[in-house]
Amino acid sequence: MLLGWLVLQWIIFGVFAASALLYKQYCYHHILGVTFSRVHARHPDVKKAVHSFTLACFGVLMVSIVLGALTLLPFFKGGVELLLFPYIGLNLLLNSLIVIYYQKKLRRIKEENKWIYPRAGTENTKPAAFTKQKRNGLSSFLIWLFFGISFVPLILLFLRPDLQGSYPIGIAFIGPVCQLITIFPYYRTWQRYKRPISANEEVNLWFLQQEDKIQAHSAFGYSLSMLIFWLMFYFVMTQNQIRFFIFIPVFLFTISLLFIGYWQQEKTAKLEDDFYQKVPEEEDKAEEQDSYYVLGFYVNPEDPRFLVPKRSPNMGWTINMGNTAGKLTGAVILIFTLGVVGLTIYSSQKDYNITVQESSLVIDAAMYDMSVSREDIISASIIDQLPANRRTNGYGGIKKSFGHFFVEGYGRTMFYVYNDVGEYILIKLKGSNPGYIIMNEKTTEDTRAMYQSINDWFLK
Repeated sequence: MLLGWLVLQWIIFGVFAASALLYKQYCYHHILGVTFSRVHARHPDVKKAVHSFTLACFGVLMVSIVLGALTLLPFFKGGVELLLFPYIGLNLLLNSLIVIYYQKKLRRIKEENKWIYPRAGTENTKPAAFTKQKRNGLSSFLIWLFFGISFVPLILLFLRPDLQGSYPIGIAFIGPVCQLITIFPYYRTWQRYKRPISANEEVNLWFLQQEDKIQAHSAFGYSLSMLIFWLMFYFVMTQNQIRFFIFIPVFLFTISLLFIGYWQQEKTAKLEDDFYQKVPEEEDKAEEQDSYYVLGFYVNPEDPRFLVPKRSPNMGWTINMGNTAGKLTGAVILIFTLGVVGLTIYSSQKDYNITVQESSLVIDAAMYDMSVSREDIISASIIDQLPANRRTNGYGGIKKSFGHFFVEGYGRTMFYVYNDVGEYILIKLKGSNPGYIIMNEKTTEDTRAMYQSINDWFLK
């Protein structure tokens, strides 16, 4: 369990590092969001700063991985779950501070060298000839085909209701929704940020067609990666023998997204190089643009758009936090995130309280309280090993597991289990929802004492 948490944490660290490193790519006259002409971008001081930024990102990644690995030490036993979220928050903060620091450093280099560029004018518009062209990329049929295939797990669950205990049908609906979201980038052919535009209309058309081709192939890659992820996720979730490998589809999906993003950036940079070989040298002019990014968030009250392109070109969209819709959405996301983190920490720290009353067995647990009357209990016994199981609606932490689980050979079962205790009380109930309760106390001795108390009460 702990290793699984660490693998997920390391994947998140890798995503943060890769996202920061993609931002250093020189594209559309920008490095880390700072404007440079193509000549100035090759200046030794600029290249040295970018190299130093790269080393800093890898340094934060390595330190974060080591700190995560330290939680395997016995010293941290009992408090690991409290450290997981702070570690992720610390990693995100350090990556953000590195970006801010090197942005200031790059601006300082510009000031020292007196590199001054004219202010950007109005936004470029798409050449009229481009609207008459067909998509210079892959057919939309494949994108929609992937969307249709994403319903396969849902169909299989309807055909095999017994699998719904391992893979809740609600999760099966998430796949098609995510797949539908990947269709949007395919139809996005024009982002509203400054592009290199020549006075030559034919060169403009060539550039936009090539860029559209890159975006179409990238969207195809995102869509295919999403489909493969959900199919693999369904397969692993419904096979108890390989459930430990649930991190594999997550890892592969993350790597594929980062690879596609890197490929897209590289192709766009090469396209830009080819563009400037086709236009006169005097048209290679960088233009300063107003920066509306504050601590990584786009904030522009004058911009009516809800979604805006990210700072790193062709890397997707972000929310405009400067208007009312953006602020409300940001607030909802923040509240939801804090709620999930707070609920996870609360659940990991709250102990179970099992009480034998006159006519019922009462279990007090975070979000999963339960009361069972004596008439609903068929039997109680002690087992020394947990059968293969899968959480369907509950909490599965390092120290404890509780809530709704699906147990091989038992079906739907309520868990109130301390994971590092080697004995468990198995209570068989009338009915099947749930059909069993598996619980224990913090120690083997306390578990046996609780079993004796329940057994005496049940046999009265």
